[in-house]
Amino acid sequence: LQAQKDAERAAQLPAEKAAAEKAAAEKAAADKLAAEKAAADKLAAEMRQVNTFFTINSSVISDEEAAKLVRYIDWLKANPDVDIAIAGHADKGTGNKRINQKLSEQRAAAVKAFLMERGIAESRIVSVVANGDRVQPFAENDLNRVVISTIE
Repeated sequence: LQAQKDAERAAQLPAEKAAAEKAAAEKAAADKLAAEKAAADKLAAEMRQVNTFFTINSSVISDEEAAKLVRYIDWLKANPDVDIAIAGHADKGTGNKRINQKLSEQRAAAVKAFLMERGIAESRIVSVVANGDRVQPFAENDLNRVVISTIE
């Protein structure tokens, strides 16, 4: 009788092992999907607003800022239903209203051109505004040398 029980138990072990391995694989797959979704959600939150900063009296996109925009472009290409708005700014601490208005226009145009040159359709850019130094989105003066791109 004991030998029969031992044989039955031995026959059950591979099935139990296979079931345990299957459950572990399913859990690993579910965990991977959850992690990928969390990463995608985090990236989407980061892409809601992308700030492109400029140096004083310049509308030239630096290499560092270009890298941020390339990441944004990659995300936009993966999310073709998303439109964007572009708002150029200049700091109040330097220049004058006329100069700062022109500078914010040039900065907004530079970001728009950068996006379009790299495959973002103009139809997805729903607005481009130049706020000059009228709007100061940041408390720190130098940070207001910026173009803010937001998803719509």
